[in-house]
Amino acid sequence: MTQPTMQQLVVGPVPSDETPTQTTDTDFARLNERECRVFQRMLGRLFPVPAGITARFTVKSFPHDFATYREVVVMHDGSKAAWDFALHVEANCPLRWDDQAQAELVWFGEAQRFTSLVRAGAIGDADVPPMYRWSLPPSSLSVVDMLKLRPDQALSNPQRALDSALEFDTSYGPLRLVVSRDDDGDLDVLAVRGRSGLPFAALTVTIRQPRYVIPTDEIFVSTWADNAPLRGPLLATSLFFDTGRREAFGTEVAEVWRLTPRFLTAFNLQDLRRAA
Repeated sequence: MTQPTMQQLVVGPVPSDETPTQTTDTDFARLNERECRVFQRMLGRLFPVPAGITARFTVKSFPHDFATYREVVVMHDGSKAAWDFALHVEANCPLRWDDQAQAELVWFGEAQRFTSLVRAGAIGDADVPPMYRWSLPPSSLSVVDMLKLRPDQALSNPQRALDSALEFDTSYGPLRLVVSRDDDGDLDVLAVRGRSGLPFAALTVTIRQPRYVIPTDEIFVSTWADNAPLRGPLLATSLFFDTGRREAFGTEVAEVWRLTPRFLTAFNLQDLRRAA
Protein backbone atom coordinates (compact mmCIF):
# COMPACT_ATOMS: atom_id res chain seq x y z
CA MET A 1 0.00 0.00 0.00
CA THR A 2 1.38 3.39 -1.04
CA GLN A 3 2.03 5.71 1.85
CA PRO A 4 0.46 9.19 1.47
CA THR A 5 2.84 12.04 0.66
CA MET A 6 3.17 14.14 3.77
CA GLN A 7 2.27 17.81 3.52
CA GLN A 8 3.61 20.59 5.72
CA LEU A 9 2.50 23.97 6.98
CA VAL A 10 5.23 26.18 8.43
CA VAL A 11 4.19 27.82 11.72
CA GLY A 12 7.46 29.58 12.60
CA PRO A 13 10.32 29.37 15.11
CA VAL A 14 8.57 31.24 17.96
CA PRO A 15 5.16 32.80 18.74
CA SER A 16 4.46 35.68 16.38
CA ASP A 17 4.93 38.51 18.89
CA GLU A 18 8.18 37.08 20.25
CA THR A 19 11.58 37.97 18.75
CA PRO A 20 13.42 34.89 17.49
CA THR A 21 17.18 34.46 17.63
CA GLN A 22 18.77 36.03 14.54
CA THR A 23 21.21 34.27 12.23
CA THR A 24 23.80 36.92 13.13
CA ASP A 25 23.48 36.23 16.87
CA THR A 26 26.22 34.39 18.73
CA ASP A 27 25.47 30.67 19.14
CA PHE A 28 22.54 31.01 16.70
CA ALA A 29 22.21 27.30 15.88
CA ARG A 30 21.80 26.14 19.48
CA LEU A 31 19.48 28.99 20.50
CA ASN A 32 17.33 28.63 17.36
CA GLU A 33 16.93 24.91 18.00
CA ARG A 34 16.07 25.53 21.67
CA GLU A 35 13.34 28.02 20.77
CA CYS A 36 11.88 25.68 18.16
CA ARG A 37 11.83 22.70 20.51
CA VAL A 38 10.04 24.71 23.18
CA PHE A 39 7.59 26.11 20.62
CA GLN A 40 6.93 22.60 19.30
CA ARG A 41 6.12 21.38 22.81
CA MET A 42 3.92 24.43 23.47
CA LEU A 43 1.89 23.88 20.29
CA GLY A 44 1.51 20.22 21.19
CA ARG A 45 0.01 21.24 24.55
CA LEU A 46 -2.31 23.86 23.07
CA PHE A 47 -3.40 21.93 19.99
CA PRO A 48 -3.59 18.18 20.68
CA VAL A 49 -4.06 16.29 17.42
CA PRO A 50 -7.66 14.99 17.25
CA ALA A 51 -8.24 11.25 17.03
CA GLY A 52 -8.38 9.98 13.47
CA ILE A 53 -6.13 12.72 12.04
CA THR A 54 -2.59 11.97 10.89
CA ALA A 55 -0.59 15.04 11.87
CA ARG A 56 2.26 16.01 14.15
CA PHE A 57 4.35 19.01 15.14
CA THR A 58 8.00 18.76 14.24
CA VAL A 59 11.08 20.93 13.71
CA LYS A 60 12.53 21.19 10.19
CA SER A 61 15.74 22.76 8.94
CA PHE A 62 15.83 25.18 6.02
CA PRO A 63 18.84 26.58 4.10
CA HIS A 64 19.74 30.25 4.44
CA ASP A 65 22.46 32.46 2.96
CA PHE A 66 24.15 32.80 6.34
CA ALA A 67 23.18 29.65 8.25
CA THR A 68 20.74 26.78 8.40
CA TYR A 69 17.70 27.78 10.40
CA ARG A 70 14.86 25.79 11.93
CA GLU A 71 11.12 26.33 12.16
CA VAL A 72 8.19 24.43 13.63
CA VAL A 73 5.90 22.86 11.03
CA VAL A 74 2.69 20.85 11.07
CA MET A 75 3.31 17.64 9.12
CA HIS A 76 0.14 15.90 7.97
CA ASP A 77 -1.22 13.46 5.38
CA GLY A 78 -2.96 16.06 3.23
CA SER A 79 -6.51 14.99 4.02
CA LYS A 80 -9.16 17.68 4.40
CA ALA A 81 -9.45 17.04 8.13
CA ALA A 82 -5.68 17.29 8.54
CA TRP A 83 -5.50 20.50 6.50
CA ASP A 84 -8.34 21.95 8.57
CA PHE A 85 -6.39 21.12 11.73
CA ALA A 86 -3.16 22.68 10.39
CA LEU A 87 -4.97 25.84 9.29
CA HIS A 88 -6.70 26.04 12.68
CA VAL A 89 -3.29 25.98 14.36
CA GLU A 90 -2.01 28.70 12.01
CA ALA A 91 -5.06 30.92 12.55
CA ASN A 92 -4.99 30.55 16.34
CA CYS A 93 -1.25 30.44 16.87
CA PRO A 94 -0.31 32.01 20.25
CA LEU A 95 1.23 35.46 20.17
CA ARG A 96 3.47 35.02 23.22
CA TRP A 97 5.20 32.28 25.17
CA ASP A 98 2.97 30.78 27.84
CA ASP A 99 4.19 30.21 31.42
CA GLN A 100 5.36 26.67 30.79
CA ALA A 101 7.23 27.62 27.62
CA GLN A 102 9.02 30.45 29.44
CA ALA A 103 9.97 27.97 32.14
CA GLU A 104 11.25 25.49 29.57
CA LEU A 105 13.42 28.14 27.90
CA VAL A 106 15.02 28.76 31.29
CA TRP A 107 15.31 24.99 31.86
CA PHE A 108 17.19 24.43 28.60
CA GLY A 109 19.53 27.30 29.38
CA GLU A 110 20.26 26.02 32.89
CA ALA A 111 20.65 22.42 31.66
CA GLN A 112 23.20 23.58 29.08
CA ARG A 113 25.04 25.61 31.70
CA PHE A 114 25.33 22.62 34.01
CA THR A 115 26.45 20.41 31.12
CA SER A 116 29.19 22.89 30.27
CA LEU A 117 30.32 23.06 33.91
CA VAL A 118 30.53 19.25 34.12
CA ARG A 119 32.46 19.00 30.84
CA ALA A 120 34.88 21.68 32.03
CA GLY A 121 35.44 19.77 35.27
CA ALA A 122 34.17 22.68 37.37
CA ILE A 123 31.55 20.46 39.05
CA GLY A 124 30.76 16.76 39.21
CA ASP A 125 27.69 14.93 37.98
CA ALA A 126 26.37 14.75 41.55
CA ASP A 127 26.35 18.56 41.75
CA VAL A 128 23.77 18.85 38.97
CA PRO A 129 20.28 19.36 40.47
CA PRO A 130 17.95 16.42 39.73
CA MET A 131 15.59 18.51 37.59
CA TYR A 132 18.42 19.22 35.11
CA ARG A 133 19.60 15.64 34.68
CA TRP A 134 16.88 14.74 32.16
CA SER A 135 17.18 15.13 28.40
CA LEU A 136 13.94 17.14 28.22
CA PRO A 137 12.11 19.42 30.68
CA PRO A 138 9.72 17.58 32.98
CA SER A 139 6.09 17.87 31.90
CA SER A 140 4.79 18.36 35.47
CA LEU A 141 2.98 21.63 36.12
CA SER A 142 5.23 22.20 39.10
CA VAL A 143 8.13 22.89 36.77
CA VAL A 144 6.65 26.24 35.81
CA ASP A 145 6.88 27.67 39.30
CA MET A 146 10.12 25.86 40.09
CA LEU A 147 11.84 27.57 37.19
CA LYS A 148 10.24 31.00 37.47
CA LEU A 149 12.65 31.71 40.31
CA ARG A 150 15.56 31.64 37.83
CA PRO A 151 18.06 30.69 40.54
CA ASP A 152 21.03 32.01 38.59
CA GLN A 153 19.57 35.53 38.79
CA ALA A 154 18.35 35.22 42.36
CA LEU A 155 21.78 34.17 43.59
CA SER A 156 23.58 36.98 41.75
CA ASN A 157 21.25 39.80 42.78
CA PRO A 158 21.90 40.77 46.44
CA GLN A 159 18.94 43.14 46.38
CA ARG A 160 16.56 40.21 45.88
CA ALA A 161 18.34 37.18 47.31
CA LEU A 162 18.67 36.61 51.05
CA ASP A 163 21.24 33.95 51.88
CA SER A 164 21.62 32.12 55.17
CA ALA A 165 24.49 30.09 56.57
CA LEU A 166 21.98 27.61 57.99
CA GLU A 167 22.64 24.16 56.56
CA PHE A 168 20.60 20.99 56.86
CA ASP A 169 21.64 17.45 56.03
CA THR A 170 19.70 15.44 53.44
CA SER A 171 20.14 12.25 51.46
CA TYR A 172 21.42 14.53 48.69
CA GLY A 173 24.11 15.93 50.98
CA PRO A 174 24.23 19.23 52.92
CA LEU A 175 21.97 21.99 51.58
CA ARG A 176 21.25 25.52 52.67
CA LEU A 177 18.46 27.97 51.94
CA VAL A 178 18.27 31.07 49.79
CA VAL A 179 15.18 33.28 49.87
CA SER A 180 14.06 35.90 47.35
CA ARG A 181 10.90 37.84 46.62
CA ASP A 182 9.15 37.55 43.28
CA ASP A 183 7.64 40.47 41.39
CA ASP A 184 4.50 40.27 43.55
CA GLY A 185 6.48 40.37 46.78
CA ASP A 186 5.85 36.70 47.57
CA LEU A 187 8.67 34.62 49.01
CA ASP A 188 10.54 32.06 46.92
CA VAL A 189 12.59 29.58 48.92
CA LEU A 190 15.38 27.75 47.14
CA ALA A 191 17.64 24.96 48.37
CA VAL A 192 21.25 25.26 47.18
CA ARG A 193 24.30 23.06 47.52
CA GLY A 194 25.83 23.79 50.90
CA ARG A 195 29.42 23.88 49.68
CA SER A 196 29.18 25.03 46.06
CA GLY A 197 26.13 27.30 46.31
CA LEU A 198 24.71 25.79 43.11
CA PRO A 199 20.88 25.88 42.91
CA PHE A 200 19.42 22.50 43.75
CA ALA A 201 15.63 22.63 44.13
CA ALA A 202 12.83 25.17 44.48
CA LEU A 203 10.76 24.50 47.58
CA THR A 204 7.94 27.00 47.11
CA VAL A 205 5.27 26.96 44.43
CA THR A 206 2.86 29.69 43.37
CA ILE A 207 -0.82 28.80 43.32
CA ARG A 208 -3.14 31.18 41.53
CA GLN A 209 -6.56 31.72 43.09
CA PRO A 210 -6.06 29.24 45.97
CA ARG A 211 -8.97 28.26 48.16
CA TYR A 212 -6.89 29.20 51.17
CA VAL A 213 -5.21 32.61 50.89
CA ILE A 214 -2.08 32.28 52.98
CA PRO A 215 -0.76 35.01 55.30
CA THR A 216 2.57 36.63 54.50
CA ASP A 217 4.43 34.29 56.87
CA GLU A 218 3.18 31.09 55.21
CA ILE A 219 4.24 29.40 51.97
CA PHE A 220 3.01 26.69 49.63
CA VAL A 221 5.64 23.94 49.56
CA SER A 222 6.41 21.26 46.99
CA THR A 223 7.11 17.98 48.80
CA TRP A 224 6.72 15.57 45.87
CA ALA A 225 9.10 13.94 43.38
CA ASP A 226 12.75 14.93 44.05
CA ASN A 227 11.68 17.22 46.89
CA ALA A 228 10.18 14.36 48.92
CA PRO A 229 13.46 13.47 50.72
CA LEU A 230 13.82 17.12 51.77
CA ARG A 231 10.58 17.31 53.73
CA GLY A 232 11.73 15.67 56.96
CA PRO A 233 15.12 17.42 57.16
CA LEU A 234 13.50 20.80 56.48
CA LEU A 235 10.88 20.43 59.19
CA ALA A 236 13.58 19.19 61.58
CA THR A 237 15.39 22.54 61.29
CA SER A 238 12.57 24.28 63.24
CA LEU A 239 12.53 26.90 60.49
CA PHE A 240 9.11 25.75 59.33
CA PHE A 241 5.87 24.52 60.89
CA ASP A 242 3.49 22.31 58.91
CA THR A 243 0.03 23.84 59.39
CA GLY A 244 -1.67 20.68 58.13
CA ARG A 245 -3.47 22.62 55.40
CA ARG A 246 -3.18 21.39 51.82
CA GLU A 247 -3.87 22.95 48.41
CA ALA A 248 -4.25 21.29 45.03
CA PHE A 249 -1.44 22.08 42.58
CA GLY A 250 -2.10 20.44 39.24
CA THR A 251 -2.03 16.71 39.89
CA GLU A 252 -0.05 17.22 43.12
CA VAL A 253 -0.91 18.58 46.56
CA ALA A 254 1.10 21.43 48.05
CA GLU A 255 1.57 21.68 51.80
CA VAL A 256 1.09 24.97 53.68
CA TRP A 257 3.99 25.71 56.00
CA ARG A 258 4.35 28.61 58.43
CA LEU A 259 7.71 30.34 58.75
CA THR A 260 8.86 30.19 62.36
CA PRO A 261 10.44 33.11 64.27
CA ARG A 262 13.80 31.37 63.75
CA PHE A 263 13.36 31.54 59.97
CA LEU A 264 12.26 35.18 60.05
CA THR A 265 15.27 36.10 62.20
CA ALA A 266 17.74 34.12 60.08
CA PHE A 267 16.67 35.99 56.93
CA ASN A 268 15.91 39.33 58.60
CA LEU A 269 12.24 39.10 57.68
CA GLN A 270 10.78 40.24 60.98
CA ASP A 271 8.37 42.46 59.05
CA LEU A 272 6.49 39.28 58.14
CA ARG A 273 5.99 38.31 61.78
CA ARG A 274 2.29 38.20 62.57
CA ALA A 275 0.94 40.20 65.47
CA ALA A 276 0.50 38.30 68.72
